[in-house]
Amino acid sequence: MMSTAHTRIQPSLTPSWTTYEGSRSHKRNKRNFSRVLLSGNGAMFIAMLGIITCIIIGYTHDEYFSLWTQVASHIALILFATAVKIGYVMRCIGLHGLGATQL
Repeated sequence: MMSTAHTRIQPSLTPSWTTYEGSRSHKRNKRNFSRVLLSGNGAMFIAMLGIITCIIIGYTHDEYFSLWTQVASHIALILFATAVKIGYVMRCIGLHGLGATQL
């Protein structure tokens, strides 16, 4: 009697984006991860400038701004802090994709 067992194909343990280093898709992936890294750094930089601006408006020079401006700066402070975190995650993804061992 012949066995009709099906052989299962084991999934690859390497991620799908890792390819041969000389291939065109590897260069494209490297360029994309470089863009993600650059975008993450830019997002963190712009968000930090926004945080500094919000702190100046809402806390240090609050007597020069209206109440609505101060409320808006407090709300924007939360949004800019979120943007820093998103930028950091983008930076980590870009570094990991480029093969960095330490973040």
